[in-house]
Amino acid sequence: TGQVSLQVSFTADSWVEIYDGSGKAVLYDLGQAGTGRSVTATAPLSVTFGNAPAVALQVNGRAVALPAPPAGQTVARFSIGPDGSLH
Repeated sequence: TGQVSLQVSFTADSWVEIYDGSGKAVLYDLGQAGTGRSVTATAPLSVTFGNAPAVALQVNGRAVALPAPPAGQTVARFSIGPDGSLH
């Protein structure tokens, strides 16, 4: 229980950091344009995308909209709860 499955797709290069509920890095990498990554980890997840407009995210098989980065920035930081909701 508490497992969340993510599929991340990159339309342009973007760094990505995803930490599980215990603070362990489950994905810490540069996603390259045209590639994708899949991760399953125990929520809550802490997520940071460095070039958020270039990232498409699915949580538990459904596409979700990323929170908008602050004005003038491209970095999105948010968490994903055990039910797959973004905060």
